Amino acid sequence: FLQDFGQFSRAFSGMPRANPEIHGMMIYGYQEFPEFGVNYVYCRTSWASGDNIIYAWNPAPWVPGPSISLAVRGVIGYRPKPKVRSITRIGSEVRIGWDGPSSELHDARAQTTTRVHRYQVEKASSINGSWAPVGSPTTDLALTFTDCCDASAFYRVSLLGTTE
Repeated sequence: FLQDFGQFSRAFSGMPRANPEIHGMMIYGYQEFPEFGVNYVYCRTSWASGDNIIYAWNPAPWVPGPSISLAVRGVIGYRPKPKVRSITRIGSEVRIGWDGPSSELHDARAQTTTRVHRYQVEKASSINGSWAPVGSPTTDLALTFTDCCDASAFYRVSLLGTTE
């Protein structure tokens, strides 16, 4: 949500103190070009801009245009659940790969980058059985582990809370 920090209300006919102007944007994807140091986001706006509008995105304060002074006022985050994309077994080694959020938090002062999403692979002997962790939580989008038995097993990937 974008809003002018200095505007607390605005006047309409019959409404002297109506809500201030606000602009909504939904960012639904991104594209990274690390070799050029450029990141773009795909968005849709409340100004009926249509889909596939692309804006450059960086740590600087964001303003949608030179004549628009609406600063970021609030954000609603969406955390999609992980989706298993592959399971392979070679001998006693099992590798599970998944898609899921993989945001990074960059601390410009300390010049550190931390992955903020953690995952836990879990296993059960039946779909309604008791789920037990396999390995330690990971920030990666894949895990390889040893599974000694050839018996049937069910696996799932859970998104844990963010790292500290």
